[in-house]
This record gives sequence, C-alpha cells and structure tokens, in this order.
Amino acid sequence: MGYFDLNDVKLRVWAVAMAFRVFLHSVMFSNTYTQAKQSATVDRPPLSNHFLKNQTIRLPSSSTAPTVTPSLPAPAASVPALSSNDAILQLLLPALQAIASSHHSPYGLGPHHYPHQYPPFGAPGPPPPEPVPVQCPVSPPVVLPCVITLDEYCVRYQVNEDDRRVLAELGYEPGDNGLKTLDKETWEAVKVLPLAKGRILRQHDAFLKDVRAGSWD
Repeated sequence: MGYFDLNDVKLRVWAVAMAFRVFLHSVMFSNTYTQAKQSATVDRPPLSNHFLKNQTIRLPSSSTAPTVTPSLPAPAASVPALSSNDAILQLLLPALQAIASSHHSPYGLGPHHYPHQYPPFGAPGPPPPEPVPVQCPVSPPVVLPCVITLDEYCVRYQVNEDDRRVLAELGYEPGDNGLKTLDKETWEAVKVLPLAKGRILRQHDAFLKDVRAGSWD
C-alpha cells in the first residue's frame, strides 16, 4: 500500500468510513458483517475516490535524496508529532462516542443524560392555593316559648319610634335572625342611621339571650 497526503478532507473520509465499520460490526447483521470486515481500518484506507492508487505519494529514492546538514542544534525537549494513525484516531474518537451513546442509551439519549426536573432549578414554583374563606357558624334558631308581638318587644327593650318604624318596614318579627344578615343596600332603603343600626342589632341579641335564659317563660 502506498502513502497518501492526509489533508483534512481525506482524514474526515477515512474517519467516517471507520465509524461506519464499527457500527456494522456492532449490529452483526449477516448481510453487512462481510462488508464491515472489508472496510477501512487504521492501516487500510477506505474505498473512495479520495484514495485512488494514482494519488499516492512517491517517496524519493535514497540515492537521489540530497543530504541536508542541520544548521541549528536540536531543541532540548520536543513534543512528538502525531503519526497518521494517531491523527485518524483523534478525528475518529468523537464519531465513535456518538455512535456508542445512541446505540446503548434508551431513546437516543446520552449515557449521562438526566431528565430535566420540573419546575427547572431556580424557577418560581406553582402559586400556593388560595385560602378557603372561613364561614362563621350560623346560630341555631331560637324557639320562642310563646308568641311575642313587635309591640311587646319594643316595650321590653325600650325601642324608640324611629327604630320601631325600621323594624316594621323590614318585616322583623322578634327572634328573626335574618336581621343580622341584611346587606348594606337593604339598611339604606329603610333610611336607618349608622348608630341606630348598631342599637337595633344589640337589642335583638339581648332578646335572644333572654329567651335562652328563660326570661320570657
């Protein structure tokens, strides 16, 4: 076998051919195994137009080669130059690693590939759930010992005339706990003053307390 001028193109063609040989050898297909044994190696170039016989380098004979006398002393320490085989292996190594990784790793992932965590590290997490509003327990209805009229209620708790008017327009009956759940618009509709509203609610609470204590029995 002759020698070739291994430029960048020839090195890449040689490396790809060797990588293809390793791939064919790994899968061990019967129809490709023979082809794998006949393809390129470190010592044998591939069958390619870049490695034709007429492209080999002709070495000069020893009788015609001129003798060159070195004019400079040899350096004290030198880095050994890569041979052609070493250069091919250096170029071939990334291709071999890529083939080995895709052949042995599931889903075509690299050997050291790990799925990304969710959420990614440093990213803000999901927002906390919104708090559920706490509903105040509803007071159980008060069972009156007897029928109590609005007039009796107003006399007992000294409800003035304007507050009695408000209760009458609201349709209030003594003990009706719906009085405490009325919205602002309803209170404004009967033209109740802010202090009067608080007084009416306190009288209502006092009535319920007295009923539970048996004062109306």
